[in-house]
Amino acid sequence: MAGFKAYLEICPYCQAKGHCHIFGHYCRNLIEFCRGKTNYGQLVITRVKCSKCKHTHAILPDLIIPYTTYSLVFIMRVILIYLSHSITVDALCKKYNISRSMLYRWLNLYYKQKELWLGALKSMETDGRKFLSGILRLPNFSDFTSGFFALTSFSFLQSHANPAYTKRRVKPRRRQKPPVT
Repeated sequence: MAGFKAYLEICPYCQAKGHCHIFGHYCRNLIEFCRGKTNYGQLVITRVKCSKCKHTHAILPDLIIPYTTYSLVFIMRVILIYLSHSITVDALCKKYNISRSMLYRWLNLYYKQKELWLGALKSMETDGRKFLSGILRLPNFSDFTSGFFALTSFSFLQSHANPAYTKRRVKPRRRQKPPVT
């Protein structure tokens, strides 16, 4: 984020380049797992505004999943441990302070998005632990996260879509006057 230059960004809504400027900041809670314990912290998120279409956008670091309090690495770590079968589901949930339903939601989302990235056949052939470990070992993690976003229009392990991308951009029709008889 230190090298972020708003004026070089492309607006994700209207695709205009060079029209974004810093609009403000907000705080966001983040849950991570570091040094054997769960850490609760806050990040300051920068917002930009496109001067062409007037939409605002949050600039999130790669390890942040939109609409989620947990970091991407936290969720990937939990899934890796689950896939290794090294501890029970109850012990895993207790260690990371999550519910069983949260764990299973993350797993379902992971399997769907792994298939999106790899394709159905390759996904069936690829071990889930090797896939996640490979992502975490990439020399440039941003290549994967930006590539996944370019392919799908949402972030890896994001559970629901951004409303700005899901709304149809169709101009409303003008009502026609009824014919005079």
